[in-house]
Amino acid sequence: MPITFTIDGRQVTGERGETVLPVAIRNGFEVPYFCYHPGLSLSGNCRMCLVRVTPPPPPPPKPAPDGSVPPAPPPPRPMLVIGCMTQIADGMVVETGTPDVLKARQGVMEFELINHPLDCPTCDQAGECYLQNHSYDHGRSHGRFYEERHMKHTKALGPNISLWGSRCIVCTRCVRFTDEISGTGEICVVNRGDHSVVDVFPGRPLDNPLSMCTEDVCPVGALISEDFKFQARVWFTKTEKTLCASCSAGCNVDADTVREGIVRLKPRENTDVNDWWMCDGGRLSYKSQPAAARLIQARVDGKPATRAEAVREAWSRLSAAGGGIAGLASLWNTNEELFLFRRLLRILSPDADLGVLEQAPGPRQQFKGGFVIQADRNPNRGGAREILGGSAVEAGASAVARAVALGKVSTLLVINAAPAPAPSPELDAALEKVRTLVMIDVLPSPLSKRAHILLPGTMHWEQDGTFVNADGRVQRIRPVVTAPGDALPAMDILQELFNQHPPGGSGLLSGDGVFRQLGADVAAFREMTYREVGDRGIPLRTAAAEPAVRS
Repeated sequence: MPITFTIDGRQVTGERGETVLPVAIRNGFEVPYFCYHPGLSLSGNCRMCLVRVTPPPPPPPKPAPDGSVPPAPPPPRPMLVIGCMTQIADGMVVETGTPDVLKARQGVMEFELINHPLDCPTCDQAGECYLQNHSYDHGRSHGRFYEERHMKHTKALGPNISLWGSRCIVCTRCVRFTDEISGTGEICVVNRGDHSVVDVFPGRPLDNPLSMCTEDVCPVGALISEDFKFQARVWFTKTEKTLCASCSAGCNVDADTVREGIVRLKPRENTDVNDWWMCDGGRLSYKSQPAAARLIQARVDGKPATRAEAVREAWSRLSAAGGGIAGLASLWNTNEELFLFRRLLRILSPDADLGVLEQAPGPRQQFKGGFVIQADRNPNRGGAREILGGSAVEAGASAVARAVALGKVSTLLVINAAPAPAPSPELDAALEKVRTLVMIDVLPSPLSKRAHILLPGTMHWEQDGTFVNADGRVQRIRPVVTAPGDALPAMDILQELFNQHPPGGSGLLSGDGVFRQLGADVAAFREMTYREVGDRGIPLRTAAAEPAVRS
């Protein structure tokens, strides 16, 4: 049931049971805080979100049995309370910027800074630090504390996180995270009073699969990621919204880059997918495909060639195959690429066999707070099922391998956007019989080494497109860095192949243009656009496993 009250003279509404702070934030009011986090329980220990609250007036007294009216109760007195723990009530009056509120916040900031080191020039949190920002906005211009500061320990809490104890403000966000979200409980508060600091229990390092989220929730520079430490100042980074592709969960992430190199991945809030979290494996996944190993030049029969030459030769051999052609696509390819891949093969041979390349599954892990690392290590199985058909996805590469082994297929088109798994013995034996293997790939692999025509493709960090996650949600990926050498998204290479088809064509459609064509062809994507998908994604239109239309 909605509750109506006022904040700084403006009427706002909230739900019963909500507290003042989240309602104020949602309505655009600036109330500083340290310990509050929307994904964690309330603790109320930083005292920074102080506001002035006047409770709603009490109801008028009821007449006594003799008809007399008791005196009215005194009007409620305003008081300073912490916004994160104070539940809203009808008729409540909240003020966020009165002189007594501002003075109280200054006092809180003064206590927070008493033992805090002046590490801003060397602290990795500088530029995105709550304490730094609140000190500028709500702190005193000078300090009054001249005694010696307490210096606390600096240590590694685990393989990925270090503690700089002197920077800790004991907000307990990290403690609550390991208690409530990861459910592993490694972090606790030790010592008392102004000597308090977070630490791990003896013999229990912080090494759970979500450990690096503790750095995300830390509002200051107390918990530092070993991966990002001393790598870049945040004001030099460029941030792009994209997805993690390490499993089918499709976690939303912000990718920070410096000089065309990814330096950090951080989870991006999406309560329909990953809340505020991501796993350590996904966070470090950008390191798993080194640029030095990438395929950057087209090759024809083992010899270097320009991309234009390779595309012309690829079309010549593919179109000459007649009915003896089949295709394999990676479950890391985007929906746009899978759609063009299917369309091209249907033009070349309406009955061409389609199959998929996939990464082996891993363990499924579900944590106390509900976060899940999916067993499926392929980010777009859902999209492939809708576009290529459920039977093609379930069969993997086996149907194509059998067709090759039986001599029905002599030409094979393969598109891949991930570290290719070693081919199965069945596929490996079948490849010996393939006369022409045309491949778009990103890294040297057992498959790419066999290719007669090899075109360098791009990884998901380098292209525009969409994936469908394990929950059937269509989400966008965006180019974060530029592809090396002659590498080009398979979406563009496939369009270049289309342009070789009489009567020919010119130019390339954007990702949104191809996505609109997909929406006109496959019911599950009906009339979708990139604008509708947005930053948070949308569910598939239908749950149909097999596309009804073949193009």
